[in-house]
Amino acid sequence: MLISRRKRKENKEINIYLNNKPSQQVTTIIDNKFKFSEHISYTAERSGKLIHSLSKSPKLTWGLNHEALQTIYKGAMLPLLLYGAPVWAESMKFEYNRLRYIRVQRLTNIKIVKAFRTLSYEASCVLAGVRPIRLAIQEKVRIYKATQNNIEYDAPLEVRYWPHPPEIPLIRAPTEIQHNVINIFTDGIKIGGKAGAAAVIIKNDIILHQSTFELHERCSNNHVEQVAIVRALEQMQNLQLAEDAEKIAVANRDSKVTLDTMQNRNKHCILIEKIREEIKRLEDLRWTVFCNWVKAHVGRKGNEMADRLAKKAATEHIGEIIYDKTPRETIITERKLKGLAKWQEQWADSTKGAVSKLFFPIIKKNEDQNTYLS
Repeated sequence: MLISRRKRKENKEINIYLNNKPSQQVTTIIDNKFKFSEHISYTAERSGKLIHSLSKSPKLTWGLNHEALQTIYKGAMLPLLLYGAPVWAESMKFEYNRLRYIRVQRLTNIKIVKAFRTLSYEASCVLAGVRPIRLAIQEKVRIYKATQNNIEYDAPLEVRYWPHPPEIPLIRAPTEIQHNVINIFTDGIKIGGKAGAAAVIIKNDIILHQSTFELHERCSNNHVEQVAIVRALEQMQNLQLAEDAEKIAVANRDSKVTLDTMQNRNKHCILIEKIREEIKRLEDLRWTVFCNWVKAHVGRKGNEMADRLAKKAATEHIGEIIYDKTPRETIITERKLKGLAKWQEQWADSTKGAVSKLFFPIIKKNEDQNTYLS
C-alpha cells in the first residue's frame, strides 16, 4: 500500500517482488488517507455478522442468557472492535465512523438485555453493563500510553533479557520437610494504602535473620510478596553456616499466586525473573531450594512472625522505599475508574433514556454480577 496525502496526480503503481513474485498493491483495510474508514467498516461488519449468528440461536428460552451474551461480547466482539485502537482512535472524531460502531454495539446491547429495538443507545449501555464504545476506545488508548516508555510501569522483562531455558531453575515443592533444614518465611501486606514486606529465616526454631521492607503505595499485593522472597533469597548467601552443614532451604509462602507464577515459565515479570535468578545463584553455591505453600494463620512461628513484621512495615515508616513500580493491574483499574466517572457524567447529561434513568440514575460497578447497577 502506498500511503500519501498528496492530491496531485502521480504514478501510484509500485512494483514490489517477494521471492521473485509480484506483490499485489491494495488501497483498502487501512485506507491510503489514514482515515481508517475501511478498517472500521470491516470490523463493524464482522461484528454485525456475529450478532446475526447469535440471533439464530435456539429460542426455547428467548435465546442465550445475558451472562453468555456479555461473555461473547467482551471476549470476542470487543477485542475485534478495539484491535489497534491507539493507532486509529483519532478517526472516531468522524461521525460516520462513530455511528458504525454505535450501531453494532446497540444491537448487541439490545440482545443482552432482551429489550425492544426502540431502546436508546445510552440506556442500552447502562442496562447491559457495557461501556459506550467511544469510552472503551479512549480507555484502551490511555492504558496504552500509560504503559509505553513509562519508567514507573512494571513492564515485563524484554525478550533479550530472558534467561536461556536451561538456566531457568526448577521450582520444586518438597515431598517432606526435614527438621534441620533452613525455613524461609515471607509475607507482604497493604494497609491503608501503604505496602510492607518481611522475611524471616529460621533453623531448628532459631531465628537466623529477620528484616522488613517498605514499598510504594502503588505496588500490588503480589509485588510485596515477591520483593520479600527476593530479599530473603539474597540474605541466604550471607548466612554463616558450619562447613559440614546441609545446604537445604525451603521458602514457605501462604499465597499460591506467587508460587504458581514462579512455576509458569511463560511469565517473565521483573521480580519473578529476579527470584529465579537468586534461586539459580544459590544452586550454583550447592544449595537445594524448595518452594512450599503453607496455610496462613495456623500458628506456625515463622509465618506468624513474617505476618507481624509485614504489618509493622506497612503501618510504620521504617526507611527508604525499595520498590516503586506500578503494576499493569493498577494502571488498568485507575483508567477504568476515570472512564466510569466520564460515563456517569455523560449519562447524567443525556436527554435520552429518561425512564431508565429513573431506575438507574447512578452507574457503579457490581463486581459480583459483572454488571452496572444503581
